[in-house]
Amino acid sequence: MAKLFGTDGIRGKYGEKITEALMKKVAYALPIFSNPVVLVACDTRESSNSLKIELIKALKEVGFHVHDFNILSTPALIYLSYKYRCLALMITASHNPYMDNGIKIIKEGHKLNESEIETLETQIGKKLLVNGCDIPFVSLYEYQKVVSSFKIKDDLKVAFDLSNGALTYLAKDILSSYNFNYTLINDKPNGTNINDKCGSTNISLFKKNIGSMDIDYLFSFDGDGDRVIAMDKDGNIYDGNHFIYIFANYLNRISILKNENIVLTIDSNPGVINSFIQKGYNVYQSEVGDASVKELMVEKNATVGGEESGHVIVSKFSPTGDGLLNALLMLEILSLTGESMKNLTEGLKVFPVLKENLSKFNPRALGSARLNKIIQSHKDSILSQSLILVRKSGTENLLRISVSTGDSILDKEIMSEILKVCEETE
Repeated sequence: MAKLFGTDGIRGKYGEKITEALMKKVAYALPIFSNPVVLVACDTRESSNSLKIELIKALKEVGFHVHDFNILSTPALIYLSYKYRCLALMITASHNPYMDNGIKIIKEGHKLNESEIETLETQIGKKLLVNGCDIPFVSLYEYQKVVSSFKIKDDLKVAFDLSNGALTYLAKDILSSYNFNYTLINDKPNGTNINDKCGSTNISLFKKNIGSMDIDYLFSFDGDGDRVIAMDKDGNIYDGNHFIYIFANYLNRISILKNENIVLTIDSNPGVINSFIQKGYNVYQSEVGDASVKELMVEKNATVGGEESGHVIVSKFSPTGDGLLNALLMLEILSLTGESMKNLTEGLKVFPVLKENLSKFNPRALGSARLNKIIQSHKDSILSQSLILVRKSGTENLLRISVSTGDSILDKEIMSEILKVCEETE
């Protein structure tokens, strides 16, 4: 059987890779984890409810006790899985367009590691049974009280772009407990408008209108709520790197940051890495994906880690990246310090990165001796904290190429050489 999982669960086009039949197969295999309680939720895609219905039906058929939270963000579901030590299943394709869907599988607050994924994939196609259990009481309040606890100045004016996604209803409940001025946008999902010209991957679309919105900050989430990107009233964009930098410095200042350890990823910006090193932090780099970030954070006992995309984990508050929690934590830091995001990121240097995402490429090029020779020859002659990375996307059928050396002319030369190899037809 072909490998189903990417870097963040199973994902693909609904009706092709992602079907009700696949949900049934996944449900039938899950008893392998010997945990009889499972939490289920979904995002707002038009296909999500149909997939969820079939998934829950199959889960009950093999003996699971199921708690259905309907539309809920991935981070909220993961937090509950962590709190109640049970399985959780999130039907979502995250930041992908509405035609796609997928499933994220969580075990006691963490996404499956490689060993657990391999174990599960060997069982898909079988029908296992769950042993009996005591049924726990599971309450969303456990999550809500954490995310409603931040101290935020009443005079801040903030907009939240909910991406017409899984945060739509939860965010309204949580934000109603705060007194600062806020506006919700892209908060009317219709099944097909999730991530459509909105959300964290499209925040640049707000640049031309941000000045007329009468706000201090805009926080933009992705379809399942685990990413956040911000923009200030002047149109400056703050991605995951900026959040990690501000969080690390603030938590270090109040003696909460453990060991001064920070976890980034192998595709992190070399300027960002240098900025952390110059501040005295120990920087560790995981494979791409928040599950890999979390695994290395646990190993290195790190408090903060994440990715440029807006997946940022602050382990003091949550076992996973949480867009809404991180936005509210940022607002608390701004309130307590009296500083702006611009001032708090003055020491962060971000190198320009040349990127290409190839939908048509020679699959034999990846890992080939010819490509490796090109990459290694340049790495031998440039700074160690530079970026030359060629990898297959774990969520889409793309070859991702990133080059950043601090020299734009050299970046173009290296990219040209790599493209020549990767685009060649056999």
